[in-house]
Amino acid sequence: MRFKNFRVRHVLFVALIVPFGGLIGCLELEDIILDPVRELSETPAIYSLPYETVELRVQEERTIVLWHVRAELSEGLVLVVPGSDENKSAYLPVLSVFVPNGYDVVLMDYAGFGDSTGEAQLSNFVADARAALRYAQ
Repeated sequence: MRFKNFRVRHVLFVALIVPFGGLIGCLELEDIILDPVRELSETPAIYSLPYETVELRVQEERTIVLWHVRAELSEGLVLVVPGSDENKSAYLPVLSVFVPNGYDVVLMDYAGFGDSTGEAQLSNFVADARAALRYAQ
C-alpha cells in the first residue's frame, strides 16, 4: 500500500511539472527554491526576552545576522536554521518552548534574508549555516 501511494504521488508530480516544462527551462534552481524575505516581522522582544544581535562576517561581501536569546540557567543551546522562504522572525515561536525550559536559542538568517547582507544564493547556504554553528559552539 505504501509503495502504491508513492507511485500515485510521483505520477501526480510529473503531471504537474510537464505543462510547465518550458517555463522551468527559463528559471534557475535558485529562482524556484529561494524566496528571500527581508522584512523582519517581529523580534524576540515580543516575548519580553532580552537578546543579543550578533553579526558574523562569512565572506568579505556578506555578513549574516543572528539573534542569541539566553535562558536564565542554560542547559544547552538550540540553533534554528531556517528554510528557504522565511527569515528568523518567522521562527520566534520556538522561543516559548526552549527558553523557559533552560535552553539558549540562536536564530540565524542566510545572506539575503532578514537583516543579513549579501545576495540569497544556494551556494552560500552551507557556509552561512556553518558560520552560525561555529558561533553556537
